[in-house]
Amino acid sequence: MAFAEIRPLANPPKRLKDPEDGRELTYRALWARLLVRDQLVREVNILQSFPLDESPDRLGELPPTGLSPWTRDNLPPRLIPEETIVKKGFKLCIVGAGMAGLYIALILDTLDIPGISFDFFEASDRIGGRCFTHEFSKIPHDYYDVGAMRFPDIPVMARTFDLFDRTGTDANKIPYYYSNGTVNCPMLFNDVRLLKSTDSPKWSTNPFNVDGVSDIYARKDPDSIMKEVMKDYVKELNDDPEKGFQKLMGVDNYSIREYLRTNTIYTDYQGIEYLETFTGSTASFNSSFSEAVIEAIDFAAKDWWCIEGGVEVIARNVWKKLRTKPQVKKKVTRIARDGPTLPRVRGVPISMSVNIEGADEALRYDTVFCTPTLGCMQKMDLRDAQLNWGQKSAIRGLTYGPATKVAIKFSRPWWITDCGITSAGIGSTDELIRTCVYPSYNLHDGNQNPTVLLCSYCWTQDALRLGSLVRPDSPNGEDELKEVMLQGLARMHNISYDVIKPLYVTHHAWNWYQDPNTMGAYASFGPADFSTLYPYLTRPAGGGLLHFAGEAMSAHHAWIVGALESGYRAVSAFFDHFGLWEAKQKLEAEFGPPPPELEVGDKGTEHLQTLLGSLSDKQRERLEAAMFEQEAGTPFHRSVPQRQ
Repeated sequence: MAFAEIRPLANPPKRLKDPEDGRELTYRALWARLLVRDQLVREVNILQSFPLDESPDRLGELPPTGLSPWTRDNLPPRLIPEETIVKKGFKLCIVGAGMAGLYIALILDTLDIPGISFDFFEASDRIGGRCFTHEFSKIPHDYYDVGAMRFPDIPVMARTFDLFDRTGTDANKIPYYYSNGTVNCPMLFNDVRLLKSTDSPKWSTNPFNVDGVSDIYARKDPDSIMKEVMKDYVKELNDDPEKGFQKLMGVDNYSIREYLRTNTIYTDYQGIEYLETFTGSTASFNSSFSEAVIEAIDFAAKDWWCIEGGVEVIARNVWKKLRTKPQVKKKVTRIARDGPTLPRVRGVPISMSVNIEGADEALRYDTVFCTPTLGCMQKMDLRDAQLNWGQKSAIRGLTYGPATKVAIKFSRPWWITDCGITSAGIGSTDELIRTCVYPSYNLHDGNQNPTVLLCSYCWTQDALRLGSLVRPDSPNGEDELKEVMLQGLARMHNISYDVIKPLYVTHHAWNWYQDPNTMGAYASFGPADFSTLYPYLTRPAGGGLLHFAGEAMSAHHAWIVGALESGYRAVSAFFDHFGLWEAKQKLEAEFGPPPPELEVGDKGTEHLQTLLGSLSDKQRERLEAAMFEQEAGTPFHRSVPQRQ
């Protein structure tokens, strides 16, 4: 759910701790762990009901079947293989130079494991993916962030801030003024304009004169209504996390809209539209209710940061650290598994083949890390990559949220000089521009100098509507977009159009759904999507030689930290698959403990995900057939860590 403003919960749940190592554990990471365990229980028990044939793959690594059926709290432990691997050299491939691919490359280069080398391919002409900063010129602050742009100061972001530190980006970290301390930021709804402050708007008075909904909506803060709707789930998670997740899974199939309609007093169509208009973006209530609850818990922050020079500084700083640089304009068109599925048999040549557009022959690698968005993966030929049905479903069906941004360069910061918006923040409206973001990085550049304003940042249907006016070679051919922006800004700020029009210098707009190298802005999980698809997205394919990474493959999707944690998980799984235990220890020593969503211990789940991703076509097809025949779903009942 894309909230216009993410506000801290009044009474958030207490922090969780991992019972094994005492590390802090987010609720979203806990949810991800339990979903993986739930899926593994079903699959491993089915697998152990099959007779071992002459080619047992890795099923021999499972304990004797007499110990099953396994349960969610008692999964098969890791059995250290008796036979060590003769192979010492590994040629790897990283596909995609977004933040996940860059982080994988940084890990491999930093660890410098003897015998491991890699190629690194990027389809576009730039690195960073959705870490993209558009520069109008090389003058300081003459830019805006087209993609990622702000970082909440919360424990979830620890790996992102660690990346800042290890790449020197920390020196560019400056405060981002989200809402705390901001002044004179406007709200324009139903043609009524108010300025946000500690005592405005006074919701009890129906401040925006909305007469199309009842007073239970119009005379209450919409944000407080949404918190009221979620509070029982938040309380249950706080009182007893196990029962809390069981309760939340009971409504996992609901969208926010459907949950309101069937489980609350807020059932009126117009009223629900009213709530969506003020707390989200148009059609955002079609997203998952369970996702919204967890997001409200994990991603609320008082303090935020941004990057001086733009978020693309992060990608450039990682690039400087790499010995193996990404090769741009190298589009991967096909990934396939070569050779038999016998990854631990001596002397058998096995590899993944990768085809590059325009190249005559395929390249062969011992492992491939595939990091593009799922939409871009759908353009690749993956028919022989040994994907399971869940992975194929995710690549085809997981929604990526639309996002559109428009930034205008003005000859002076009129919103500061004429409107008194002196400490950044956000303006919002129900008109087409929807959300206006006042930059935090140029507050002290002077009142008569050219300044860039992110005059519109839209999600979901709002982004699709506005995106129809955006051209790939922006600002060319965007006269209508320019006019819509200037007229909307004038109304939102109660300033004359004739005042701001002459101040216009140029603009730039970006619609992420028009970008063929992303095909969407961020992973947006609908009802039951995360619980169904996440366990498959975090599992290898290609007989254990193909690993997926990227923000969509993380519990903390839609954030840079999700891309980083997915990259760590993919490298860890590669080490796990080949039994490179010393490399695995070195990974943790250099880059910190695994992401909280990943259980790597002997009684964890990583080894089982690796095993299931290493099945032969025959075993996988047999397993999937049995899964389809099995009654769908099992009761959600798992033990969870204790609270602090």
